[in-house]
Amino acid sequence: MTGKNRILAVQEILQRYSDETHFLSTAAIQEHLQNDYALPDVYRKRINEDIAALEDFYPQSSYLYIHKSGYSLSSSPFSLAEAKILLDALEALRDLPPEQKELLKQKITSFLSVYEEKFLSGLAVPHERKKSPFLYHLETVLAALQKQESLFIRRRRKEEKEEIVPLFIDRTNDKYYLLYAYPGRKKIYRLRFDNLLEVIPGGKQVLSDIPREKILHYLSEAQDAYHGEETETLRLRYQGPADLPKWLKEDFETISFYGKDEALLKSGINPRLFGRLAAYGTQLEILSPPEVREAYLAYLEEIAKIYRNNERRP
Repeated sequence: MTGKNRILAVQEILQRYSDETHFLSTAAIQEHLQNDYALPDVYRKRINEDIAALEDFYPQSSYLYIHKSGYSLSSSPFSLAEAKILLDALEALRDLPPEQKELLKQKITSFLSVYEEKFLSGLAVPHERKKSPFLYHLETVLAALQKQESLFIRRRRKEEKEEIVPLFIDRTNDKYYLLYAYPGRKKIYRLRFDNLLEVIPGGKQVLSDIPREKILHYLSEAQDAYHGEETETLRLRYQGPADLPKWLKEDFETISFYGKDEALLKSGINPRLFGRLAAYGTQLEILSPPEVREAYLAYLEEIAKIYRNNERRP
């Protein structure tokens, strides 16, 4: 295979097996070249050169993202929301032969990564079946993302209506999350779809000024909490209101409870996790592993230093 053909093969691999939240390492690209294109002896240096070449001549409408976890390429001519609309419209055509439907479906999904295709296939329901609240919420958010409009939501534990600007839909551990901001603000929040009571369309046209790189960085940090290289199982002791286990389960989907006041939490170890644990104050204590308990104590001591420093006082 010539150099140009190999570059095109790398491009096809990135298009099919990566997107904004899934990255391919050089080793993974090597494996795909060997298995899918019968190229067993492509050195990593050569792959890095091919990706550099893609940066030079790839169309401006495409988006090649280089991340600490690897590479991703997003070059679809339509967004995920547009793909969902196209697939729904195709499914609703009753007079089109099944063979033609399947062919058109394959053409649409060929522009998507395998992860995006799996995401959309999880939303498919027969038209005769009543849609679940989850599906209504998801479709309403997708429509708002497409139109660049704000939404109104009501959530569990906080039932008053709020106006938000949807930014992204993330899928982690087979759970769906909404990344959003409040109008005129730049802080990003993450909310599980299971915790939504109601999603109301009809907001105003809003163009978010949050850079795409910041959203991707936030996604990376959020996923590191569950897929980090230093994943540990923490043993926790909790004490507080009767609803405390319920609140913990809403905040940490990988937590499990045993006994009267203890729980196990599987997570990557990083400052973001410590910040989420610290929000519970004295209601939550890390019992083990000892090294994580010590790291958490050091994190809290660094915060305490700010308030012990007389020079910072007004």
